Formats: sequence, C-alpha cells, structure tokens
Amino acid sequence: MPRPAQLVKRINRFPFEAVSGQNYVALSAVKETDATVQCDGISLKLARRGEEVYTTGQAVHVVRPGRFLLVNHGQEYHVGFRAETPVEGLCVYLAPEFVADSCRSVEAALDTPIASGVPAFHALLYPTATSALGRGLARLDQTMRHSFFCEATWDADAHFADLAQALVRQQRTVRAAVDRVHAKRLSTRLELYQRVSTAEALINDRYRDVLSLDVLACEAGLSAFHLLRTFKQVHGVTPHRYQMRVRARHAMTLLADASRPAGDVAQAVGYADLPTFSKAFRRVVGVPPSVYRAQRN
Repeated sequence: MPRPAQLVKRINRFPFEAVSGQNYVALSAVKETDATVQCDGISLKLARRGEEVYTTGQAVHVVRPGRFLLVNHGQEYHVGFRAETPVEGLCVYLAPEFVADSCRSVEAALDTPIASGVPAFHALLYPTATSALGRGLARLDQTMRHSFFCEATWDADAHFADLAQALVRQQRTVRAAVDRVHAKRLSTRLELYQRVSTAEALINDRYRDVLSLDVLACEAGLSAFHLLRTFKQVHGVTPHRYQMRVRARHAMTLLADASRPAGDVAQAVGYADLPTFSKAFRRVVGVPPSVYRAQRN
C-alpha cells in the first residue's frame, strides 16, 4: 500500500478532505460543526476533550473522554455539536483492504496478500479502557500531542498494523459477547450490548465509587433486573463482581510499589478499610494482597 505524503492531518473544521484508500490519523480541535459524511475507510473516533455527537441511522452516539466510536467503511453519519472551547478528538482511518488483510491468518496472507471484500464490524460506542484497541488509541493520542512528536520518525506502519490487529481481536470478542445476549433479533442484541457497555464504561470511570445497580441501570437506560441479567450474559459476572475485578486490577498495579502501605492501596481503589479490601482482593485474585506483593517482589 503506498504511503501518503501526510499521515497526520490536523483539522479545525468538519468535514475535511478524506484520504481515500489510505491509513492516516486526523487530530481535530473543533468548536462547532453540522455535517453529514460518508465514511471513507474504517474510522475509530476517540474523544480527548469535550463531546462529539454522531448520529448513525437512528442511533445517537455521544463520544466523550473514555469512549471511542467505530464507523464502518461507506457508512453515512452526521456529526453535530457546538461548544465554547474546542472539542478535541483523534480519528484513525484504516483502509478496508488493510483491515481485511489483518483478518486472515498468516498462512492465508502469504498465499494471497491482497485481500478482497470489505470487512464490516459492529459500529458502536465502546469504552476505551476495556480493550487493547481502546488503550492503543489513547496512547496514540498522547504520543501525537506530545511536543516531541515528529511524523518523519514515527513508525506509522507498525502502529497501523497493531491497531488493525487489535480491532480484529476486539471485534471477535464483541461478536461472541453479542451472541451471548438472549434475544432473537441481532438489532436487539446489539442494542442491549451497547447499553451494557455504557454501564461498563461508568464502572471503569468511577470504580472507586459505590455504584448501586439502580445507578448503573439508569445510566444504561434499562431496568435494574434487565441490566443485571444482560450484564451477566455479556461478562459472565454481575456488575458488582465486575467492579471488584476492576478495583483488583488497579490494586495490583499499586501493590507493585513495595513502599506503599496496603491500607493506602485499599483507599485508593475504593475500599474503606484493609480487611474489606483484602477479602475482596483474595476473592478475585486468589491470594491476599500481602501474598501477591511478596510474589511480585
């Protein structure tokens, strides 16, 4: 695939001139827009500051920090918002053929390196923190906005390849999760999965807080009963157990610092006291925090 002269576009208005059939990145800082666009390439739209509002079909997606939106090649969408200060975002555009090639096994790629057919994924809003793809997008945004970033020395091909592979893996996971939702129609399963993802994102954003099932259900736009049931179908655990996992994951990172008291770690991840933290941590990880720390150091 030929490399375009400009891989990174810095824009202050929508719509902008797309680079057809190429991988590239658009960094945006826009105060106001009202535009309808047909997506050229598979687009991953990450919010850095403020909120971008997209409409695809009948669905409205509010992309705010901690979220990213996937839009398929050829999909029409509307983007419209107005803000006092520029809304900052990052959009990665991946050429359909490039992503299609990533979908295939190494053996198939060696036999037929040029992919045919355009892959289509679940065009939904996703939490950034819960997938390698989302975390990769967030790291890319930080890298490109750093004062030392230089496009001339940026290993673009490697980054695009990593993102494409992460996209394929994420969508395989998403498709399996959507299939676990107990509903006959695909559209219903997708809608329920999207609502569960909204609750999931809130848990990851506010994992330190006490989040009742009613609060999560209100955020997701479901009854408490339906959220509990569907969340468990998607993730295999209840929202409460999921939050325990998120807290444990953050605690494991903090426990790597041997000088930090376990009581401080407990409070940092949302537990009122050390015994409660120890019990919850052991339930998730299998060993108490003291044993985990000893094994790490």
